Amino acid sequence: TAVSLDEYHVRAHQWLGAIYHDTGAMQLSVQHLRKVAELDSTDYRSLRLAGLIHLEYEKFDDAIVDYRSALRRKLPPAMELEVRRELADALREVRQIDEALAVIKDCEPTIDILAVRAECYETNGQVEPALECTGQALALDPDHHRANVIQGRILVAQKDVENALKSLERAVKRDPADHEARFLLGRALLMAGRADEGQAEIAASTKQKERFLTMSKLHLEAMNAPQDEGVRLKLGELAEALGRPRVAMTWYRAVLGLAPDNERARAALDRLV
Repeated sequence: TAVSLDEYHVRAHQWLGAIYHDTGAMQLSVQHLRKVAELDSTDYRSLRLAGLIHLEYEKFDDAIVDYRSALRRKLPPAMELEVRRELADALREVRQIDEALAVIKDCEPTIDILAVRAECYETNGQVEPALECTGQALALDPDHHRANVIQGRILVAQKDVENALKSLERAVKRDPADHEARFLLGRALLMAGRADEGQAEIAASTKQKERFLTMSKLHLEAMNAPQDEGVRLKLGELAEALGRPRVAMTWYRAVLGLAPDNERARAALDRLV
């Protein structure tokens, strides 16, 4: 109602962007978030959130636009680091590797920044710099999931089975729902002659990937159906099955925002809290 009375009402667009985001109606959320940034030249949070939405839904070109716009504004140092890291990931996905590395060139070498650099180098076929970055990251945190996956993937390609197993076992232990990590671990186990274990990991990976692909399709449905409680309930249940309790809780809350009497969502939240 506020926007219908005043299309330039910044606060109303901010709230609509947040509400649509929380209910999974991402296209509508982005429309309002971008409107906020258009109306308020000092706003950067809306652009960062729009970038995150596009990154999550693999709309990398749109993510790049939003992140670059955010960086043209005065960001707090901690948020600028996050935005640069996320922008580098989006650029890597569209194979703009030199630009991705340039974006994070002067960033503090945190574990996450080192992991992004490693994956950029790996994507570019620069194996030695990639391994150097993962080594630095894992020296800071031996159980860092992304660094272990990248290192494990490279070591599998190099047929360094013993070290690949160490990295990938740590990665799967940290996140058993990551289908790529489990597939790579399965390959490494097969290469090590541990056929039964390897086949079991690959089977688990296949099952997890099927759930992930189903979830991706449901995400698109939720984007285009902002009032559909059923698709949000399915997303909550899938996220829970994938070992993502916090994501599941977000979707269950979205269900209750649309249908406060939904018993399945209420019971699920009670179980997860």
